[in-house]
This record gives sequence, C-alpha cells and structure tokens, in this order.
Amino acid sequence: DKLQSGYADSPLALLPSINDLRAARGALPLSDAEVLVPHSVLMDTEMPSPDVQEAFARIARKVRPHFHRCLVQWFHEGTAREGLTGLSRLFHQLQRYLEEGIFHELFHAAEGVVEALLEGSLETNSVTKSLIGRIDRVIKPFGDDVSAWPEAEAHSLLIDLLTMIARCESSSYL
Repeated sequence: DKLQSGYADSPLALLPSINDLRAARGALPLSDAEVLVPHSVLMDTEMPSPDVQEAFARIARKVRPHFHRCLVQWFHEGTAREGLTGLSRLFHQLQRYLEEGIFHELFHAAEGVVEALLEGSLETNSVTKSLIGRIDRVIKPFGDDVSAWPEAEAHSLLIDLLTMIARCESSSYL
C-alpha cells in the first residue's frame, strides 16, 4: 500500500512483523542492523594477512590528519558544511578502497550519515558528532600498531550508524 502511494520502500517497516514471527517460534528478535546489513558482514572474520594490515596502516597514517581536520571544520559553525563535505569524500574514498567487508560497510554507512547531515534530514548535535568522532577509534589502531585490528569497534559503530540512518527520512540513495 505504501509503495503504491509513493512512499519509500524501507525494509525496516517489516521488522516488527518479522520479530513477532520470530518470537512465536522462540527465536531472538533481529536488530535494525541485522535487517539492513548482510549476515556475512556481521559475522566474525579471520585476521587479514600482514600485507593487508600494513596497507591499512599506511592508509590510516595518511587519512587520520584529514579526518581530524574535517571534524574540526564541521564543529566550527562557519566551516561546518566544508567539514561535512570533506568527511563525505573521505568516507567515500575509504569504502571504495576497502571494496568489501566490515570496514567497507562501516565507511559506507558513515558516508550515508554525513550525507543525511548535509541534506538536513539528520540534526547536527552532540550524538551525531560523537558518533562520527568514534570513527577515529577504528582508524587510529591501524596506524598505531599493525597487529591492531579494531573489528569489534567497527561492528559496534556500524550498528550505531545504521540505527541512526534507519531513523532518518533521507532522499539520498546512501
């Protein structure tokens, strides 16, 4: 009915019904993220090869200063739009470089949140600033120590980003 009336097709509209059926079977309910992200992304994965870890470390050392500069621009009222635009470009490049997996999905979702902020469908407040700022917890370990693999933080952050995206009314394809 909603599709025929011109409303957006949101898989989250089915979540209450899905969870009712799961409860009737005695299964645990699904979260927003489990409906929006492929199961393979949320599964535990093996540690990447040392070559892949080293490549991520090199990228993190280059990207992190740009990330911080864009955050500072966003936090200042006069340059907020430039900061958000820079963050969007940075997240887009990172997700394109990573191609697949949890970190690809994380930066794709982060780009979606920033696009929603740019178009005004999400409000810039302490929650959104904190959420985007937490991305540093994923980038920093790559540059500090090649053996650090912040997958648990990436999973948690991805779920939080997707929850925020699911609750906004955005026209962006992201």
